[in-house]
Amino acid sequence: MKIRSRGIAELDAFGERPDARSLSALWDGEIAAVRVRNLVSVEVCQQLTSRLLASQMIEDHADVKGLRVLGLSHFQAARDAELAHRYHDEARTSSGFLRALASPQASPFDSAMAFLAQMWPFGCQLMELPTEGLSTPFTIRIYGEGVDIEPHQDILSAESPKDPFAKQLTRQFGANIYISMGQRGGTLDLFDTDYAETTYTDLAYGPRVVSRDSLGEPVRITPMVGELILLSSHRIHAVAAPEDNVARITISFFVGLRDDQSPCLVWA
Repeated sequence: MKIRSRGIAELDAFGERPDARSLSALWDGEIAAVRVRNLVSVEVCQQLTSRLLASQMIEDHADVKGLRVLGLSHFQAARDAELAHRYHDEARTSSGFLRALASPQASPFDSAMAFLAQMWPFGCQLMELPTEGLSTPFTIRIYGEGVDIEPHQDILSAESPKDPFAKQLTRQFGANIYISMGQRGGTLDLFDTDYAETTYTDLAYGPRVVSRDSLGEPVRITPMVGELILLSSHRIHAVAAPEDNVARITISFFVGLRDDQSPCLVWA
C-alpha cells in the first residue's frame, strides 16, 4: 500500500449498485476514504440514539476515559484473556441486540453488510479465526465531550500474529456508521503514513499510538448522520474530540480481504 491521494469517493446508498472499484482504489492509495451517504435514515438514527443512551448494556471503555461502549474490540481481547472470553461470547448476541434496538426498522449493521455484499462480487461474511473462534461483528462507541482517539493503526495480523488466517489478510479497512454527531469537532482525521513506515507488526510490543506532532496535516472528514465511511486501517487515523455536549455515536467494525476471489470478512 502506498498513499498517493487525499481525495474521497462519494457513493449514495440510494444510487446505482456499487462495485469493487472503490475498495480497490482505497487500498491502492488512489483515494483516502469512501463515503456512503444515506445508508441509514435520520429517523432510525434518532431512534437508536435515544435507545442506546437509555440502555443498561452500555459500559465504560476499559482504556479510554469518557468513552462508553457496547461490544468489545479484538484489540482489547488480544491483550486480556478474560476480555477475550467475553468478546467471543458477544459474537453470538450483539447482532440480535442491535436488531432489537432498531426494530421495526433494519439494523444499520445489517444494512452495511448488505451494501458491502453488493460492492464486493464474492459477498461478505463474519470473521472466524481458526485459533480464536467467532469474532464480535461490531462495537458501538459513545464519545463524551472532549474525548478523542489518538493517531493509530489497526492491523489484525499484529493483534493475532500466530493466527494463520489473520496473516492471510492482504487488505484491511476500517468502517464506521455514524448514528449521532454534534455540530463541532468529532472529525475523522487521516494521515499520510501507513504501517510500512511505522513497522507495526506485533501487538506484543505494546499498543502503538503516534504523536500528532510527528504527522502532517490530515485529511479531515466531518461525518454526517446515517453515512458509512470506509478507510484503510493501515493508514494512521484518529478521531478529534467533540466540542459540544451532543453524543457522538458510531457503529464500528473492520473489513478484511485475503485475495480478489474470496468474501469480505467482518469483525470488530
